[in-house]
Amino acid sequence: MSRTATTAICEYCHQPYSLPQCKVGKQRYCSQSCRAKGSPPPGIPQPKEKIAKTCQYCGKEFFVHQYRADTAKYCSRSCQRRSHPTYNRTPDAIRAEIIIAYRAGANSPQLATQYNCAITTVCQILKQAGVKCRPQMGGSLHTPKARERQRQNMPRGKDHPNHKEVPIGEIVTKYLAGVSTPKIASDYGVSAIFVARRLEAAGIERRRPGYPHWCTCQDGHVAQSHLEQAIDDWLSGCGIAHELHPLCPWPGKNRADFLVNGTYIEVWGLEGNKRYDANRLKKLAKYREHNAPLIQIFPHHILDGDLSTVLQTLL
Repeated sequence: MSRTATTAICEYCHQPYSLPQCKVGKQRYCSQSCRAKGSPPPGIPQPKEKIAKTCQYCGKEFFVHQYRADTAKYCSRSCQRRSHPTYNRTPDAIRAEIIIAYRAGANSPQLATQYNCAITTVCQILKQAGVKCRPQMGGSLHTPKARERQRQNMPRGKDHPNHKEVPIGEIVTKYLAGVSTPKIASDYGVSAIFVARRLEAAGIERRRPGYPHWCTCQDGHVAQSHLEQAIDDWLSGCGIAHELHPLCPWPGKNRADFLVNGTYIEVWGLEGNKRYDANRLKKLAKYREHNAPLIQIFPHHILDGDLSTVLQTLL
C-alpha cells in the first residue's frame, strides 16, 4: 500500500521536493544541508554574541560568553599557569619563600592559598626545615592537652557563669517517684547529663532509658513503672479490689492501667513529650466516645501525696 505524497518548496534553495502527507507543516527543508544552511525559525533565540576581553598575562584579545564576562581573566590555560607566582621557580626556592614568609608572620592557610597547595604541605615543609608551627586560631582545642588546659582554667562550682542552684533532694525524690531524667531536667532548666551526674553523686542507681523496670507491688501485682506501683500499693492499703492492666472498653488491644468497680484509671507518666501527649489525647477521645468513667493521674499527684484527693470517689 503506497503512501500519499505531496510537493513542498524548500525554504532555503526554493526547489520543490516531495514529502509524506504526515510531515506536511513539520518538514521545512529538502535536505540536511539546506536545513544546516537555513536560518533558525522564529521563536528560537539567536546565539548570544561573545564579549571581548584582554588576557591579563599576554595582553591578547579573546572572546567569552556573557556569563564569563566577570570571571574570565586569561585567554588560555597556559597563560593562567604562567601567571602563577610559582611558575618557572624551583621547589627549593618555593620552600625557602614559604619558610621566610611564615617566620615573618604569615599563617599556614594564607601560604597554602598563595602557593596553591594544601595546608598540610605547608606544615610538612616547615617541619622538615625545623620550624615549629604556631597553633591556628579556632583550632587550639583539637588536641587533648589544649582541652585539658581549658578545663583546668575554667571556673568550677558556684564560680561558673552557668551555675544553677538545684536542690539535690528534690531531684532524688522525683526520680525515685518515677519521673524521667529529661522531665526533671526541663523542670529545672538544666541538661539531662546534669541530673544524671547529681543522681550518681547521691548514690542513686539509674534506670535504663526508655521503659522502666517492672516492679512487684505489695499484693503481688507486677507494675510497669514506679508510678503504677505507688497507686497499686495505695489501693491495696485501702482494701480496694482492683484489676491491673485491663482491656479498654473498645475493640482492640489497648489496655488501661487500672480498673476499679467499672472505673478506669490511667497513669500518665510523661509530661511535655509531644508524641506521648498525642497518644494520650487519642486515648481520651476514645474514652469519651464510649462514655467510660475515667480517672487521670499525673506524676505530681504522687509527688504531692495527693492520691486520696484524686481517688476519693473510689473509697
